[in-house]
Amino acid sequence: MVTKIQRLYFLLPLVLLGFLIATAVTPLLKGTDPSVLDSPLIGQQAPAYTADGFDPAIVDTVLRGPGPVRVVNFFASWCPPCEAEHPMLKTMATMDNVMIIGINVRDMPEKRDAFLARLGNPFDTILNDPDGGLSIAWGTSGTPETFIIDMDGIIRHRITGPITQTDIDALIVPLVKQENAP
Repeated sequence: MVTKIQRLYFLLPLVLLGFLIATAVTPLLKGTDPSVLDSPLIGQQAPAYTADGFDPAIVDTVLRGPGPVRVVNFFASWCPPCEAEHPMLKTMATMDNVMIIGINVRDMPEKRDAFLARLGNPFDTILNDPDGGLSIAWGTSGTPETFIIDMDGIIRHRITGPITQTDIDALIVPLVKQENAP
C-alpha cells in the first residue's frame, strides 16, 4: 500500500519539473525578443562621459540635444557580427536626416581604419572607446549594440546584435518621418 509520504515523494519532482518548464516557456509565449533588451537609458539623454583624453563636449554636441535622428553604433573590427551588420549601416548612411555615430570599442586605431577601408565608412563621426568606459556608461552588453536617438536628443530604442532591415523600417524610419512632418 502506497503511503501519503510515498505519493508526496513521487509528485514533488513532477510539480517542480512543471514549474521549471512553465518558467522557461512563459517568455517565449509572451513573444519576448531576446535581442531587444530593456535599458534604463530609454527615454533619457545620452549619458555624460568624461575620461582622460576624451572631450565631453563631443558627447554634448553630437549625442545630446536637438538634431537629426542619431544612430549610435558600438562596433569593433574584431567583431564578426559587426561586419555582418555593416551593409545595413551603409544603407542608413544614405538616408536623409540620419546621423550615424560609431563608437569603436576596445580596438586598435589601425585595425579600425583597415576594417572601415575594406568595408566602407558609414559613420558621420567616430568616437574611440579604447578601455570600454563609454560602453559601460551606456550599459552595453557587447558589440554590436545600437541606440537610436530622436530629434530631441532622447534615446528611444536599443538594439543588441546586428541591425536588420526590419529594425530600420520599424525603429528608424518612423522617427525620420516624425522629424520631417510639418
